[in-house]
Amino acid sequence: MAARRVAGTEAEVEDARRELRVEHDVRRLEVAVLQAQCVRVVHRFADVDQDSGALRELERRADPSELEAINELHDEDRRVGVETRLDKARAWLRDMLGSVRPEVRVEPDDRGGSQLALSFPAARTEKDVSRLAQEVFALPGRIAEARHRRLAVALDEFQAIGSFNGGNVEHALRAAVQHQRQVGYVFSGSEPSLMERMLGRSRPFYKAGPVMRLQKIPADRFADFIEARFRATKLRPAAGLGVAVVELAGNLPYDVQRLAHEVWDDAQGAKTVGLDDLHQTLKRLLGEHEAIFEATWQRLTLAQRAALRAAVLEEGRELLSGDVRARYRLGGASTVQASLTALVREDILAREGTRYVVVDSLLREWVARHTH
Repeated sequence: MAARRVAGTEAEVEDARRELRVEHDVRRLEVAVLQAQCVRVVHRFADVDQDSGALRELERRADPSELEAINELHDEDRRVGVETRLDKARAWLRDMLGSVRPEVRVEPDDRGGSQLALSFPAARTEKDVSRLAQEVFALPGRIAEARHRRLAVALDEFQAIGSFNGGNVEHALRAAVQHQRQVGYVFSGSEPSLMERMLGRSRPFYKAGPVMRLQKIPADRFADFIEARFRATKLRPAAGLGVAVVELAGNLPYDVQRLAHEVWDDAQGAKTVGLDDLHQTLKRLLGEHEAIFEATWQRLTLAQRAALRAAVLEEGRELLSGDVRARYRLGGASTVQASLTALVREDILAREGTRYVVVDSLLREWVARHTH
């Protein structure tokens, strides 16, 4: 057993040592039982400690060569168990997917364990992919029917489906969904204009179900949540840090969590984190995105750049007013409106009531700092 470093209060150290003793005793008992090729049940296991004469006797009877063989037997037993589950998974998938033959394998996951990985190497042509899509999209309905229960399927960033296989996947999914009465679907996305276009009259999911436009999380609750998460990892946030993160990220859930995570990551090894740390992290992120934002800026027309800069500096308010148009030399109201419409279409701006807000809070900060 690998050595562990034990630190803390006297009570915590004693609890940790007790846990180590229990783990050690379990392992030694396991070795002894495997060597004897029988099963023994210890009803009062807490009474079996390191000073148990019976335990020492069981351990004494296992010499090093026998221990190695027993460990190999134990590992083999676990491997057989994994293979048995793998065989069951393969059989279940064959039943559910019909004529499609998936490749199922075990791969390590990020937490040091294992997970099942699924692929379809036989799907090589466009026809193969189309047939595979039909089988996969029919799977929730088959599962619901086989298990006699309702299912819910949630697909996040759903707007990305339009880029798969020339948009054919969207049609295949819609064809499958309309026949699955026992399955509910939630399609969510973070790019409003693309999601709106997917609901248009010419798209497969037109009138497929109700549309919900989620409002922003209350800023104070979001700020409290961010600070609570810092404290939960033994990192004490300065007063107002959560509010500052939410404000800088425009209270956009993805942006708030991205910025908070980056601040937390940069503060590893410290005991506190404050506003100076937040601004240092923001400065780093802006530098890392410089090339992307510069490329976005260069793609815009001069009128669109001026409208975007005005939206940033005026917080998206009264952009068609005479004062704002004169201050930023925006031209006529129709020209400004055309530029704003184009920026919304490109998911650079979004409408929030009477305001225009920048979709990416980092881009907003970049524009505020790098344009004149």
